[in-house]
Amino acid sequence: MTTCRIAGVLVFFLLTFLPERLSAQDDVVNNQIWLDFYPHYFHTTRFELYGNSGFRTQMGETGYLRFQIQPAVRYQFFSLLEGHGGLALRYFIERDTINRYEITPWQAVNVRWPSWQKLTFGHFIRIEERFSNVIHSHDPQFDLRFRYKLSVEYKIFREARIRYWYLTGYFEFFLPLQNDIKELYSNKFHAGMGAGYNFSTLWRATFITNFLRSRPSPEEKFAASAIAYQIKLYRFFWAKPSGLK
Repeated sequence: MTTCRIAGVLVFFLLTFLPERLSAQDDVVNNQIWLDFYPHYFHTTRFELYGNSGFRTQMGETGYLRFQIQPAVRYQFFSLLEGHGGLALRYFIERDTINRYEITPWQAVNVRWPSWQKLTFGHFIRIEERFSNVIHSHDPQFDLRFRYKLSVEYKIFREARIRYWYLTGYFEFFLPLQNDIKELYSNKFHAGMGAGYNFSTLWRATFITNFLRSRPSPEEKFAASAIAYQIKLYRFFWAKPSGLK
């Protein structure tokens, strides 16, 4: 348990330091709202169909809207290692520019280590093949992108139970390997922290404050900060009633 507490303290300082560094920059900070719904269907304990749908919006003169649907699958090879694959469909409505859409197949592995009863770490490593195009254009653009996400969740309870509060946080790094997409905001890294509540075996909800680092236009350097307030709603389904414990 001592190791678990030390790891929790290290993550706390990491997630506190990163947002402070982001907000301390002499950049224009904008505010965003993200709303997402995550359905999960467990065919077996190893095989799962899941995804998310939602929208994101930025307030201000350079605001935008983004709608997305992302179906995906997960297969658990063993307790620590999972394989993932999916397809992201996104539509962007941006001011003073032509709307565009994006089709992104992706593949990933997730390593859940280290893990204790209350504290769990995740290492999500993903490769994306992004195909983007503006409306009424026949000249699609392509981006091959690498992403690494370190996440942590700490459950707040004295003994195992269904209903409980939890704290969560993450840091995600984006690395374009071949980038021909001219987008308004190109991500560099994200960090976030938040809290959530597990209502039952069917529902859970999370609120996260995300701190973003990106570039304000395709011609400029990565020098824009943003804060995104996000609500995540999860719904769980099982193929067999025995999944409901």
